[in-house]
Amino acid sequence: MKLKEINRHITQSSDKDLLEFIRVEFLPSKDSSNTNIRNNYNTLKKVPKDVVTIGIARLKNIEENNDVPKSAPLIIPLILLIIASYSNILPEGSYIGSVLVLLLSLAIFVMLIPIIAKAKLNKSKALYFRELLESVEKKDNH
Repeated sequence: MKLKEINRHITQSSDKDLLEFIRVEFLPSKDSSNTNIRNNYNTLKKVPKDVVTIGIARLKNIEENNDVPKSAPLIIPLILLIIASYSNILPEGSYIGSVLVLLLSLAIFVMLIPIIAKAKLNKSKALYFRELLESVEKKDNH
């Protein structure tokens, strides 16, 4: 991998593209070899200090944006409000109303699971690459 490519991804690519770049070039997988990842890490050591600093800042921002526990306090009351307002519309003791509220709750839950999973995965990628950049930065300072 070329040094210019790493610099460009860290400084210019979108967050989505940066995370994909991290996944392909730096995360171990069935398709990647340890030698390739080691070579990429060695190239990362040659990245200019200012680019490393920018990368660390970007990755901290990506981690914050994908921090599920910080988002949950905002989302949960909203979901409960929707369910409560929907159940207040239906007549009390209505079997159909109870089933509808249950289905609505289930639908919201099913929609949130992939979003939460993706956010956790994105955060872990950002954290992993930030650790790599910080190790490069530490070695630079010594």
